[in-house]
Order: sequence, then C-alpha cells, then structure tokens
Amino acid sequence: MNRNRLIMGIGAVTSVAALTLAVTTLPAMAGRPQHRPPTPPTHKVAAPTTSATYGYSLTLTGLPGSSAPLGISGTATIDLTGQQAQLTANLSRAIGPIGTGTITAIVANHTVYVDAPGLGVLTGGKSWVSVSSHTMAVAGPATALWNKLGVAIADVPAALAWATTHPSRHPLVTVTSTANRAGSTITELQMVLPHGKAKAAGSGLPTTVPVTVTADAQGRLSAISSSFSAAGVAISFTATSTGFDAPVVIVPPAASDTFILPPSMLAMAAGLLGLPAHQGPKPTHAVHVVASGLSSRVHAAGAKISTWLHSLDHDAH
Repeated sequence: MNRNRLIMGIGAVTSVAALTLAVTTLPAMAGRPQHRPPTPPTHKVAAPTTSATYGYSLTLTGLPGSSAPLGISGTATIDLTGQQAQLTANLSRAIGPIGTGTITAIVANHTVYVDAPGLGVLTGGKSWVSVSSHTMAVAGPATALWNKLGVAIADVPAALAWATTHPSRHPLVTVTSTANRAGSTITELQMVLPHGKAKAAGSGLPTTVPVTVTADAQGRLSAISSSFSAAGVAISFTATSTGFDAPVVIVPPAASDTFILPPSMLAMAAGLLGLPAHQGPKPTHAVHVVASGLSSRVHAAGAKISTWLHSLDHDAH
C-alpha cells in the first residue's frame, strides 16, 4: 500500500470521527457559562417534537491544496426521544483516499460511528469506525446538548429568547430583523462569540456569524442557513426540513463490523484540530509518523481553529 495514501487515510478517518464527535458535544460545552448554570427556556410547546429530518448542503471554497470548491450534501435524521441521529454526506470530490461515495455517521448510546468509502483498507476490512464520547469524557455535556437541540428544533421562539439574553454579559445571538411570510417567521441574526473577541480578532476567524432561521407556524425549525469566511475559507450552509415526528429507525452497526478508534489515535487527531482530548495512552511511533505526514497547512489551520475555540472559554480583557 502506498505509504502516503495510508497516512492520509488514517488522518482523514480520525479527523472525520473527531470532528463528528465535536459537533455533537462542543456546543454544549461552549454554551456553559463559567460562573453559573444556564437558565432554561420557560416557554413550552403543546406537543413535544419527537423527531426531525433535514436535507442540507455545505460548500467550502478556498481549502488548502485545491482551487475547486468542496461540496457536501445529504440528509440528517434526528431522533429526539431516543437521543440518536444519522447523517449522510456526499462529497463533490475525493479527499485523500475517501472517494465521492456516501459517508454515514450515526450517533447512538454516546458513541459516534462513521462509515466512509475506503475505510476497509485501514480497518482490517471493517466498514465502520467508532468513537465513544466516554473516551473524551464528554457524556454529560453530550446529554445536555440533546436537551438544547430539542428546544432549538421544537421551539425556535424559546431558543431565540434564551440565546438573545444568555449569558447576560455576552448574549450568544443578536437579532437584526424579523419577517412573517406565508405563516413562517424568518429571523435574521448574528451569532456572537460570548467571550474572547479580542483573541479571536486577527486570527482570520469570525467574531460574529450571520444566520437566517425560519420557524413554521408551530414554532419548529423549518430552515437554517449561513454564509461566512473563516481562516480564508468561504463557508456556505443551508438545511431545510423534510418532516417532523415521523417514526425513526436508527441501527448502529454490528460490533463485528466496527473498528474502535484507539484513544491514542483520537488524541493525535484532536490535538491537530485544537480540540480537547482524553488523556489516554501515549501515541505509538506509527501515530507519530502519521502526524508528521500531515501538511504544515493543516497544522496552521488547526492552530487558528484552536485559538477560536479556546476564546469561547475566556473573557476578553
């Protein structure tokens, strides 16, 4: 097997797994104030939403190493009752050994499972890799995220009321305009970094992110979109609801077809991305070889992302 292909493959697999886990846990941790627990929304909906499905599209332009935009599109199914989710992603072009086939991520039982084209070459023939949130010691924040996600999907007015007033010193969101169209409420807002603006400024990462949120007549999240630049990369995202409260069946892969990502490899990937990681066993020599094989531009991008993420937890002075 080509050594560079193996190095890029392991890097891609660990990065996808770490990023997927981060997406399901970091918002909960970032949303926690440093001195007092958050005040939950007081508004209640008549019938709690049990599930939601969305179609989404993400475009990244200006990524290192290619002039062609990277398009990612697919579906997201969220089971709020069972605290499970399934995401599919189709890439417009290949990334390393990952082809243009479908990537599938499943979140269930505090574990993230990822299936991508070419994984079998890196996992001894197994189609899936898995990362347990307990490996990164984030089971509690992950549970808190599900509660917040449920409010954000089922009761947009309550979620916005909370975000525009909490925390009191640096609200997470400021509303710029609101309009009613065909029974839906469209809210233009700016998501604001709650802390560390001075540290984020000058790093190439935004201190505010424009977001458009659409709520249906029942107050449920029917669409969300955003376009902004971060570290020289133009990012455009949109997601639109395809239904609520439909029965959801999400089946994690069999253990016999799952490669459990070692904590040492996860720690290496998280370190490159500037994410917190559980202190596990020291990385092996092979892992160090993998790390050294990644380009300096990836390290630079990871450093910028790390500065941005860490700024969430420190007040600017």
